[in-house]
Amino acid sequence: MKVYQPELIVITKPENSTNETYQIIEMFQKGLAVLHLRKPTLSEDETIEFLNTIPEQYHERIVIHQHYKCINTYNLKGIHFPEAIRKDSSLMQGYLNYFGDKGISISTSFHSPEALLGKQEAIFQYAFLGPVFNSISKPGYNGKFFNIHKELLPFPVYAIGGITPEHISKIPKMGFSGVAALGYIWNNPNPVKAFEQLSNYKNYFSKPL
Repeated sequence: MKVYQPELIVITKPENSTNETYQIIEMFQKGLAVLHLRKPTLSEDETIEFLNTIPEQYHERIVIHQHYKCINTYNLKGIHFPEAIRKDSSLMQGYLNYFGDKGISISTSFHSPEALLGKQEAIFQYAFLGPVFNSISKPGYNGKFFNIHKELLPFPVYAIGGITPEHISKIPKMGFSGVAALGYIWNNPNPVKAFEQLSNYKNYFSKPL
């Protein structure tokens, strides 16, 4: 199973934009280990078209948030369940039954520490929790400054929301295994440079706390 968890995950912009796939490819070339493809408005055909613009050698670093059957066609890293799917137990179980033996990672999102505590490690390889800081991509979506350092976590948890170079040094001490970045990357005039700036802080997660 492709369960390697990096310190930094990048999430795509929700909407398509000019040059985005070129920028993503450059990030892969510069060491991006995992990209979450989250574009809620894309149809399955449009998602396939998007994946076809990414060289095949990078497909195993991509996690998809919708149109999960693309896993049958592309050698992708895994699938991500948004909260709505996770809360629909019958729907999620159906997906788990279908994808559970395909050797992929399965992740999800939470918006409170209480919701993730006690979850079975066998289901999810990692999860997002946020917003930790004030969201950059969603103005007015204020951070909760979660601290899960003393919690017994069932799987690695990534901080999401307001991830900037200034915040990264605080995040390991808050109990997180890494960060998932969106706004700081894509609101920057040079997304690739922004990715490199965040990458420079990855060593914070390997230092003793």
